[in-house]
Amino acid sequence: ERVKVTNTRGRAIVFDGKGPGGHADGNTVRDCIITGPASLDGIQFLASSNNRVEGCTISGVSRHGIYMAQSSSSASQPNKPSDDNVITGNLVQNVTNNGIAVNGSNRNIITGNTLLNNSVNGIHITTSASQPCNDNIVEFNTASGNLQYGLNIANAACNRTVVRDNNFSGNTV
Repeated sequence: ERVKVTNTRGRAIVFDGKGPGGHADGNTVRDCIITGPASLDGIQFLASSNNRVEGCTISGVSRHGIYMAQSSSSASQPNKPSDDNVITGNLVQNVTNNGIAVNGSNRNIITGNTLLNNSVNGIHITTSASQPCNDNIVEFNTASGNLQYGLNIANAACNRTVVRDNNFSGNTV
């Protein structure tokens, strides 16, 4: 709680559960501040589930503000998803890619976040390696000033995404 990370050389905070028999589940990141040109993500959950990010301010990172991703197909636990995470009440602004990104992960709840002036999408949900990205919930978010969409569900393998009560006005596309 209450962690401040500035000007990292890599990901500011990463939970990596892809290793042999590994897991990085059940973590809480609360009231953090992440600023500066991190070379990748502000917070990344890689093959890591049942985590919570709440009340953080993330700005100026060089890829995604918050990223939930499956492991690669060549990892020791191939295509292991990042499921059942809760991302709530965060401010993500001025990042080089997506404010919040989900790749090949299921049942994540993205609620009550503010995503401003990001270089791609406010929220981006997709998958790779033919893995599902099902049953994610996107609700009560505000995404404005992003160079593409407030919400971009970018793959037909992402099914049953619940989208309700968001404000996605003021984005370029």
